[in-house]
Amino acid sequence: MFSYFGKYKKVGRKKGFSLVELLVSMGVLVMITTLVLISHAQFSGNILIGNLAYDIALSVRQAQVFGLSVREFGTGSSEFDIGYGVHFDTGNNASYVLFADRDKDNIYDGSSELAELFTIGRGNTISQFCATLAAGTEKCSGSDITALDITFERPNPDAVIKSNIGADTYASAKITVRSPQGSTRSITVRSTGQISVEQTTQVVAQQSQEESTPTTGTPTAGTPTTGTPTTGTPTTGTPTTGTQTTGTPDDEEEDDD
Repeated sequence: MFSYFGKYKKVGRKKGFSLVELLVSMGVLVMITTLVLISHAQFSGNILIGNLAYDIALSVRQAQVFGLSVREFGTGSSEFDIGYGVHFDTGNNASYVLFADRDKDNIYDGSSELAELFTIGRGNTISQFCATLAAGTEKCSGSDITALDITFERPNPDAVIKSNIGADTYASAKITVRSPQGSTRSITVRSTGQISVEQTTQVVAQQSQEESTPTTGTPTAGTPTTGTPTTGTPTTGTPTTGTQTTGTPDDEEEDDD
């Protein structure tokens, strides 16, 4: 009977986790959770900025369809023979305008031509818009232009691209949108009416350029590393090949014997 209770005590004795093991397990769990949350935020940002880029592209396509079709601007206005366009402005990088070109100057003239206002949310912005001349010169917001207008008018499906510089007529336009995480997409509109969306590497290229700029002026290229006398070292003339390995002292002892 006593032996039975002794065995029971031995079986019931179990060893659990130590405090160190528990802390290590919790630390690993916290690290994995943090990495999952960061990856999820980046993934969500990429999806949202991609959706925004396609929304802008669809707005440009909508202006093209409205400009080619017979659409009245405002109920009872009897304005059918007008073009439609999309307007971007540096004064507000969180919205853009779909407008009716009532005076046919291919430029947005204010609230009297406003058809619809699109607001961008979730911290996404229009970081830049550029227009390229037929000669290849690119003019961008922040340095050259402050407004960009893309209009379409029946019967031509081609796009008329204008900026605040009235004398310029452009061959293409590019609108770049950016998420709070730094992801970018660009919408390209060509004068032929073609609209495309693509992923850009503007942030990566800028960072790599900043990292490589300090090395361009350093004198590393002119260091006398090529003129070092390493090639002329007398390694080939070392007496290793002429060592008298056959005349070791052991042989001499044998001769003496």
